[in-house]
Amino acid sequence: MPFEIIPLNKDLLEPAARLLARYMKSSYGQDEELASKCEKSLLNLLDDGVAQFYMAKLDQDWAGFVVVYWGYSTTSGKPILRVQDIYVEPEFRNRGIGTRLLECCEKAARAKGAHSIRLETNANNKQARRLYEKAGFVEFPQRLVCMKFLNAWMTTQKRVRKLKPIRNSARAVIVENNRVLLTKNKDDQGYFYLFPGGGQEKGEELKDALIRECMEEIGCKVVVADLVCVREYIGKNHEFAEWDYDIHQVEFYFECRIDGEVQEFKGSNPDSYQVDVEWVEYDRLNEIRVYPKTLAGMIRNNRARPIYIGDAN
Repeated sequence: MPFEIIPLNKDLLEPAARLLARYMKSSYGQDEELASKCEKSLLNLLDDGVAQFYMAKLDQDWAGFVVVYWGYSTTSGKPILRVQDIYVEPEFRNRGIGTRLLECCEKAARAKGAHSIRLETNANNKQARRLYEKAGFVEFPQRLVCMKFLNAWMTTQKRVRKLKPIRNSARAVIVENNRVLLTKNKDDQGYFYLFPGGGQEKGEELKDALIRECMEEIGCKVVVADLVCVREYIGKNHEFAEWDYDIHQVEFYFECRIDGEVQEFKGSNPDSYQVDVEWVEYDRLNEIRVYPKTLAGMIRNNRARPIYIGDAN
């Protein structure tokens, strides 16, 4: 279906106000009567020009929006793009729209040479936190968010973002005819490849997490077999320490096979950097940027793999 991200203008106030009203009701529990104020709020936004409101359109339907504004980092001497609100209608969720709205923000930030993109979310909003993590956002549990509300219906409060210091992740090692199935991703340095998979959620077994993540990234069900190896990633020790310095992840790699025949690899909610899924021949593993390199090298050389390979990248 055709997909567009369109900046708000006065001709779009009516659908934008409807989206905003539903967002405010679902996120803050406010009454529907508040919807009458949404159009005025958006008119003020257009007149002030302090923030930008972008609407996501899927075919003929308005599916969501994102609101951003610019700040400034005095320490880096560069702009900061702040995401004030992001919303996707319930019937359009798990279709990559939130990811594409964040990609739009990142494109704008990079075009302006920004230092970072910043946003906030409720600690108990697991779906949003997972989306942000897949898009490359890092939580800072040591920082407080302090606010003083100036409206009578709000109260002064402060909130602490919580993050477990160590996170579990499950990944798939899918091999066939001297090839391994990897996700293809792109960053400022070019293309890089990863084993499919992602983070484990509370109440979820590792194997179930892997099945879910493979559906999101490669778009097919996998049969999970034996544990291949366990790898740790301590970000401060590796090449992306500037961004990953506070990340410590334990990854469990399982031997997997695809359940049935697949005509096309198309995940339901791929990571923001992901651009494709590829079968990569063993001989090419030393020619591409693939993580973790240690495991890729073992596969390429058909070496016996230790169960625990430690902090490797």
